[in-house]
Amino acid sequence: MSLLMAAMVEALLFTFHLHGRTPIDVHVHTLLIVSVIASVVSVAIECKYRDHMLSAFSRALCALIQGFWFCSVGFILYPPFSSGPPEESHSKQMLLTTQQKKLLSKSEGIYWSKQLESVTPFGFSAIDDNRFAQLINTSDVIEMVDGCGRQQNRLITLSAGQKSCVRYRPNVDQIQGEIFSFYLARVLGISNVAPTTADVVSAPKAHPLDTQWKRVSKQIQSSRWADAKPIVLTQYVSDLVPAYIPHQLSSANRRLHPVAEDIGALNVTQLTELVQWSDLIVFDYLTANLDRFVNNMVNEKWNREMMTNPVHNLLKVRSSGLLVFIDNESGLLHGYRLLDKYERQHWSVLRALCIFRETTAKRQNVLDEKAYRSLPFLPTHNWQILYDRIDRP
Repeated sequence: MSLLMAAMVEALLFTFHLHGRTPIDVHVHTLLIVSVIASVVSVAIECKYRDHMLSAFSRALCALIQGFWFCSVGFILYPPFSSGPPEESHSKQMLLTTQQKKLLSKSEGIYWSKQLESVTPFGFSAIDDNRFAQLINTSDVIEMVDGCGRQQNRLITLSAGQKSCVRYRPNVDQIQGEIFSFYLARVLGISNVAPTTADVVSAPKAHPLDTQWKRVSKQIQSSRWADAKPIVLTQYVSDLVPAYIPHQLSSANRRLHPVAEDIGALNVTQLTELVQWSDLIVFDYLTANLDRFVNNMVNEKWNREMMTNPVHNLLKVRSSGLLVFIDNESGLLHGYRLLDKYERQHWSVLRALCIFRETTAKRQNVLDEKAYRSLPFLPTHNWQILYDRIDRP
């Protein structure tokens, strides 16, 4: 019974050991969890059939498999004879399982394989969204400093200890664009946009009952925010590093198709990033976001290195590889007004893409009913543009 309890605790420990790790790290630890569960089952069987040779043999075999995992995992994740970072090591790729090799080489038609999607970093869930909204509604702001991009943006600290980025814009269209883009991402099942909500900041002197921002009233005055203007609050995400355009999309002949020339030689880390890029391209095309990939493309005429520079308004979580789509304020409103100027770039990027997440592609079919409930105040003209972009052949 002691051995059974030890195996069960080991399985529980490594199950919760996966959070915040890279896709390959998650995969190899998942293999260990499978072997530990097999050990739990074999020990339980041996407890019932103590004199049966097969039960003892299966328990010993599972123990050997676990031992082999501990011996090999170090070489897989941190190969001693590779000068490159662990994620790019060829030695590690050679030691992966057959299942892992399937992830590296195959898609399912025009969709990324389900196995590959299962190891792609997941961002933020509806639970995260609700928790953040509740936090904003129930916490006081205790600190406010410069940060989060533009001059009038601020980084705030809440009484509960969490941080949030606050974006202030005199133009309400940009506030609406940020909020509408966030909800559209959730309708499409895209989890790369951090939890976002809107609020109205009222000066404590003009509104003495509004005490949420009272402790930072001086900072509000120095920020030159207009009273009773809407703001956008976004969950602060730490451990962020710049993200770059994949080589498949950085040239004038950009192309990302489900063929060996484009994805056949890539490792899992590179592939999971491309999965997220396919969502990014669809999302930015539907919203006509001109302040991310399109920004790099437009500015290439003045700076030839723009396509090798970090992508504007796109960051990556260092530990997990999650791409975070930030500053979506130009989506659905401002971007639609400038379609005549930037549609050529939007269309050239979408046309280069021929491999998608199946969930993202299929959720567009239910956009009518679900999106209308999420975006009830989007102007009718903008709704029509959005539907036209979805239906474009």
